[in-house]
Amino acid sequence: MSILTISATKPAPNSPLGIEYVKQNSAMTVTRITDNSIFAAGNLQVGHEIVSINGTAVSGVSKEEIRMIVASLGKEVTFDVKNSWSATFQENNYSRTTVPAFLEKAGVPLSKWKHIYDLLETELKPVVAKSHKMHDIYSREMTLYTHVSQLGWGMTIHTRTACIFCTHNINLSCF
Repeated sequence: MSILTISATKPAPNSPLGIEYVKQNSAMTVTRITDNSIFAAGNLQVGHEIVSINGTAVSGVSKEEIRMIVASLGKEVTFDVKNSWSATFQENNYSRTTVPAFLEKAGVPLSKWKHIYDLLETELKPVVAKSHKMHDIYSREMTLYTHVSQLGWGMTIHTRTACIFCTHNINLSCF
């Protein structure tokens, strides 16, 4: 895994970063980059593990400490990230006709690479894309659900049903 340095500038010091992450064990891994994120047009990818924010290490740091680090940021934001395999695959634009150097070094022949490449393109890539889409829908609907759940029983049931329907690609024409 390689370390990448990715920088972006916020319009104002108090502007949000527009990313979501999960904190598992000691790692801070990007799970979503919103469309209006300062990183939306950059090289930050879902799956990148953030190692440091503006030079401050975040490995082993609690979520509360990360919130404090993010709250203290000015306009300039720099992440050092570990590149995940899926992000590496996307960023390197591998070709079906050329075995990647790290696989060639391991002795993988072109015929095997073509099979791997085809499986990644036809099986894994669509599933990952659908997973990201479902995560976005689920997050949006659950946010709506939690905001309206206090408005009354009928609204709660409607929103919960809409959330289930959206995340399972069921037609919502009845709503």
